[in-house]
Amino acid sequence: MYKLRVTRDIAGAHYLPDYEGKCRTMHGHTWTVEVLIAYQSDLGLTGLYLAKTGGLIVDFRLIKETIDLFDHVTLNDLLPVPTAEHLARELYWRLTGHIGNWLDCDVEGYTKDLGTPKVEWVRVWESKECYAEYAPS
Repeated sequence: MYKLRVTRDIAGAHYLPDYEGKCRTMHGHTWTVEVLIAYQSDLGLTGLYLAKTGGLIVDFRLIKETIDLFDHVTLNDLLPVPTAEHLARELYWRLTGHIGNWLDCDVEGYTKDLGTPKVEWVRVWESKECYAEYAPS
């Protein structure tokens, strides 16, 4: 089993219009996004996998670029509910889709024989004490 973890800081702003408290008004954060990806294959990084990916399980650049879509933005412009919880969920599904596209998973026998890397979870740290994590059940 291979595990890859990427941690990236992004800065932005949001407000929670239906919240009673200070977060109701526009304010900023430096969120830390953490992503864990797992890849399990009895065959290891050989053959078709090496040919398709150059030996990478997932290109770290792809993960960073996806996270960076949310850097220096107002989350309210991108998410209907601009919270750490919903940002974690949105990043999870975007990364899951991007990994499938990057691997070109329709190659015959690819997913059957070698498996596909899977995003296990995404965490969004709103401060050093608090994070939200999304992983589908």
